[in-house]
Amino acid sequence: MSILHVRHIQAAVDKRFRNFIDLSDFSNWPPVHREDCFLTRGLAAFVIAELSGVADQIAATSVVDEFGDNGIDALEFIPIKPSVAMASYAGESYATHSRLP
Repeated sequence: MSILHVRHIQAAVDKRFRNFIDLSDFSNWPPVHREDCFLTRGLAAFVIAELSGVADQIAATSVVDEFGDNGIDALEFIPIKPSVAMASYAGESYATHSRLP
């Protein structure tokens, strides 16, 4: 994926989820770590919104990312289909790949 694609995704995550993602468990962390957490959680919410068709605010509430969660970042039950959407990011830090110079 090119840096252009990453920037587009990062901008979409920021625009759509900045006001909805809960970062209260990172309130005492340095800003760079809070931003990394936002990007990871925002990306998970983005995936849930796109897969399930739920509103962004609802997708943001599907985020379950925390320490000791065994890698699951978001879950959403989709009653219309019926199915479950799950997002999990198992790579290096999202911000490592997307931080702009």
